[in-house]
Amino acid sequence: MPEKEQKMLEESYVKMKKHVKVAVPFALALSLAFVCFGSMYLPIEVPQGDDLAAKLTFTLKWQILNVVPMIIGVLVVALGRDKPGMINPLLGLEDVRLKINKQFLQNTLEQFSIATAIQLCLTAWLESHYLKVIPVLCMLFLFGRICFLICYHIGQEYRSFGFVTTWFPTLFSSFYCLYCLFSKSKV
Repeated sequence: MPEKEQKMLEESYVKMKKHVKVAVPFALALSLAFVCFGSMYLPIEVPQGDDLAAKLTFTLKWQILNVVPMIIGVLVVALGRDKPGMINPLLGLEDVRLKINKQFLQNTLEQFSIATAIQLCLTAWLESHYLKVIPVLCMLFLFGRICFLICYHIGQEYRSFGFVTTWFPTLFSSFYCLYCLFSKSKV
């Protein structure tokens, strides 16, 4: 790689790292605050008792919020293809906006798959009075994915806030499910 391109790449990396160092703790704090306060104060009725079918039905109903970013992604990719040369993806004439929208859709599909699976697992472990965390996680997922898309279009270094807002709640939920699996169940 030529020296000039290497220098530009390094400068870009440094700029991204600076933004990530600010965005990650901010997104973590905001996510934690929203999960804590939302779980306590949002007026959402949850099923009572230990009926797993009722709890899973409750969780599945809230998954529509996790699907909305994928619908948005499909729409923005479809609308982005409505230009000469871009309707055929095999021509390789996609502009930067369309490439960003495709990356958003791909990343959202990946995160949706993991988040939904983890939320279903989480539902099995949570007592019914803690189930309010499921809709809160779904709201946070929707918010984070929209932030990711908007910030990605502003500049790729800004997408970390939206990514962290969707990824870390899923990651922490998966750790909790693993903890429950090995501490509460008879394996």
